Amino acid sequence: VYKKPGKLNTHWKSATPKGWKRNTITVALQHRAKRISTNLDEDVKSIKHSFIKCRYPAKFVQSVIERERERERERERERERER
Repeated sequence: VYKKPGKLNTHWKSATPKGWKRNTITVALQHRAKRISTNLDEDVKSIKHSFIKCRYPAKFVQSVIERERERERERERERERER
């Protein structure tokens, strides 16, 4: 997925609330990776790397990614039950 040069994520030490930082990762996953990705695993790695580069704790980033993947699996199960 193409990422505009110079587009930086909020730095971890910024005065932004933690919930906003969590949502920034979630939105990046939902928009960039899931909707327009041709290689989901590679794009998730890229997203993870870009947030770690902005000093987000790796454990925090990984937990948000795992939580979002679990939510996606749950949505898939719900869609299967509706069929």
